[in-house]
Amino acid sequence: GVLGVFGLVFCFQETNLKAHQDFPFRGYDGYYKNRQNTARASGGVATYVSNLIQSEEIQIQSPLEAIAVIINIKNPICICNIYIPDSTALLIHDLNQIIQQLPKPFLLLGDFNSRNSLWGSNHTDPRGKTIETFLKNDQLILLNTGEYTRHDSTNKSFSAIDLSITNSSFAPQIEWQVLNKYNCSDHWPISLTLLDQTPKTSPLTHWNLKKPNWELYYDLINQNLIENPIQIDTESKLCQAQINSIITQFSKIIIDAANIAIGKTNITHKRKTVPWWNKECKEAIKKYKKCLNKFKKTKSLTDHINLKKKLEQNLDI
Repeated sequence: GVLGVFGLVFCFQETNLKAHQDFPFRGYDGYYKNRQNTARASGGVATYVSNLIQSEEIQIQSPLEAIAVIINIKNPICICNIYIPDSTALLIHDLNQIIQQLPKPFLLLGDFNSRNSLWGSNHTDPRGKTIETFLKNDQLILLNTGEYTRHDSTNKSFSAIDLSITNSSFAPQIEWQVLNKYNCSDHWPISLTLLDQTPKTSPLTHWNLKKPNWELYYDLINQNLIENPIQIDTESKLCQAQINSIITQFSKIIIDAANIAIGKTNITHKRKTVPWWNKECKEAIKKYKKCLNKFKKTKSLTDHINLKKKLEQNLDI
């Protein structure tokens, strides 16, 4: 599984790295929790944080595969990345022990392998019941919206086993979304976006000089100066306050005329596209999502085969 947090952090589960192995990711600082004393590489979690922001691992005591990192955006945020395979016992005590060690605000996210109809799975298993009990804590909020997070192509089934949990006061600031258009894994990526809590600002504008009416602009300024002449006492020395008043009056006349005769337009920033994106990529994703939605409704073998074909075609692009 993979979760992208605020576009600055990536959390991976089942990294399958050996005990002391890492996997560098250009532009990011990597934090790893690999399985120890195993005959083969398996399990594990990795968190990558953009090196444009400050980050630091905090040590937590837990028998579970989990790693916690503090990141500093506007304020510190703790992100705990966790993987709990079906072979690992899921105990409320272990989950509570982790929560107690995480400074607020925090995100506890990863592959819990716990199914419950409350968050989108087709059935509820004992592990899902355990998480349900765990979430009865008033200080915790599950961010999942009920969307599927995994497509099991072997069993032709969907489930929601990738969970994102946060402290209740932080939850309103997070937007949670499944990115099911990215399909090279049986787990779809999940995006967590930090909503901007600052007041909205007015859009940037500039004078629209494509079709200015200079004649009207001149006439408006001239008329305004005739009707409302700026009074200047030529017999006495001007003080700074009087100078500022004259400048303010004259500036207002010019700007009022410009608003009528020239006008303003919003500054728009065109979004840069990546060089490899083309119509074929767009069409491939569109066809894949169409097959995916159809299979979700019918669950038929024919539609499942078509879905797998589209997946293989997309991987070849």
